[in-house]
Amino acid sequence: MDLKKILVSIFVIVLFATLVGVNTVSAKKSSPTKMEPETITAMSNQIDTLTQKIYAKGLLSPQEKF
Repeated sequence: MDLKKILVSIFVIVLFATLVGVNTVSAKKSSPTKMEPETITAMSNQIDTLTQKIYAKGLLSPQEKF
C-alpha cells in the first residue's frame, strides 16, 4: 500500500470511531421516555402474537429447546 491509501484508511477509521462515540454520548444524554401501561400491554400482546406465528411457521412448540 502506498502512503495515501494508509492515510485515507486511518482517516476513515477515526471518522467512524468519532461518529460512533458521538451517537453513544447523545443516546446517554437523552431522557428516558415514559410509556403508558396500555402501550406496554399492547406491545406485549403484539409480541405474543408474533411469537405464536413464528412457532407455527417453523412447526415448533414453545416448549422445545434449541
